[in-house]
Amino acid sequence: MSNFTYYEPVLLAALAAEPDAVVGDVGDSVAADAASMAPREIALLGHPSRGGAESIHSEVSIEDGRPVAKISWDAEHYYMKFVEYGTSTQPAQHFMRRAAQHYKSAQKQLVNQKDPGPGP
Repeated sequence: MSNFTYYEPVLLAALAAEPDAVVGDVGDSVAADAASMAPREIALLGHPSRGGAESIHSEVSIEDGRPVAKISWDAEHYYMKFVEYGTSTQPAQHFMRRAAQHYKSAQKQLVNQKDPGPGP
C-alpha cells in the first residue's frame, strides 16, 4: 500500500549535509502515502469530483532557518479538507493524518536501529 522509502542510517549524515533535499524526499514520500490513502472519487454537491488525491503534493520552505515540508492538495481541490476532517454529515477519513503517522512510525524504527559499525 505504501511507497514510503525506508532510509538507511546514512540519513542523519545526509540530513546534516543536504537538509533541503532530505526534507524534500521525506515530504514527497509522505505526500505519496497520503495520495494512495485518499479516496479517488468524491461526491461533491451531487456531482462526482476527481483528481483530489492526485493533487496532493509536498513543498519545501524555510521556516526559522530550517527546511520544512508542507503537504497539501492544490487550491482547485480545496474540498479534500472536508474529506480529511469530516463534516456534520460525513465522517472524517484522516488520510493525511494516517500518512504522517506512518512516517512517524518509520522514523522511530530508523532512530531505534543500531549502527552496525564499520564493516569487516
